[in-house]
Amino acid sequence: MERVGDMLIPSMPLLLHIGAGAQGWKELCAKAEHVVLVEPDPVAAVQAETWLEAHGGGETVQAAVAARTGWARLNCTRHAPLSSTRAPTGALELFPGLSTLRTLSVRALTPRRLVRDHMSRPEQRGCGLVIEAPSEVLLVLSDLHEADLLGAFELIVVKIARAPLHEGGAGLAEVQAWLDEHAFKVNWRAGSPDPEIMEGVIAPDWERRAKEFETDVSDLRAQHSGLADTLEAERQSHSDLRAQYSGLADTLEAERQSQQRLNAEIEKLRAQHSGLADTLEAERQSQQRLNAEIEKLREDNRLSLRLQRLAQADVSDLQAQHADLLKEKTELERVLEVFAARLRAEIATVATDQSERAKTTALATDSSGRTSADG
Repeated sequence: MERVGDMLIPSMPLLLHIGAGAQGWKELCAKAEHVVLVEPDPVAAVQAETWLEAHGGGETVQAAVAARTGWARLNCTRHAPLSSTRAPTGALELFPGLSTLRTLSVRALTPRRLVRDHMSRPEQRGCGLVIEAPSEVLLVLSDLHEADLLGAFELIVVKIARAPLHEGGAGLAEVQAWLDEHAFKVNWRAGSPDPEIMEGVIAPDWERRAKEFETDVSDLRAQHSGLADTLEAERQSHSDLRAQYSGLADTLEAERQSQQRLNAEIEKLRAQHSGLADTLEAERQSQQRLNAEIEKLREDNRLSLRLQRLAQADVSDLQAQHADLLKEKTELERVLEVFAARLRAEIATVATDQSERAKTTALATDSSGRTSADG
């Protein structure tokens, strides 16, 4: 590890420099296997690429860091380090004559995207990170911490403004609060050219973390002691439960055997029920056939009764007709007797008349003969 001024510089597999401007940090770049300079201004990005070619090579990424990947509007100011995708606020107070030269549309990348795109492997450690965009320090640190990527950097160099320079950007107080919350500390470098822009090296606050670790261990020991007591109580309870379980097991076995007997009885009843069901079905079919026969007999009986009634009606009619015929016969016999009597009387009369005529004829004949003889 090499010391440059008051800063120790380790050898690094990767150096990521955000807000590099027109050139990188020569002493840091010399200790890195691979250098990535990130600069949104296209003019400065071309100058940074030229600088890299003259100092061992590396990679330039023309992009701004942002909360979301996409596109952003870059405000390029006369004082290049204050160019930002955020609107200037405190920067106007710090530099009253600050003005925007031009506004460009530039690519925006999240810090975690930048790191993941340039790490050779996810678990890589010992890298270096330089953040020279004062308004984006808190964004970069918090985003990498949330993505569990901040631990990949052994060296973290930042430039932080005492007061926020841009809208939504963080100043020293906000960054310091975040560092305290996450157990980091800053070693401020002496001799900063701008008293309002502070430069420092961020590192884990190992002393605080050790104390917190000791506190956590103490708490864990207390928890362990309580858990030990709880475990002993649980063991005693477990022993009691075992005894209860043994009794319950016996009861359960008796219940199981009782259940088996009950199941056997149920199966037997099911078999009987099945037989009864078959018998009931046969009886039902037999009853249906019997009902059909009864209905047929009822129909036949109704037909017989109808025929009997018709026969009785016919007999009554015949009897009435027979009575009428007897009456007519009697009347005819009486008429015939009258007619016979008349006929006999007529015959007797005719016979008498014929006898008289015969006698007359005979007399006439005799008279006629005598007359002829006399002639």
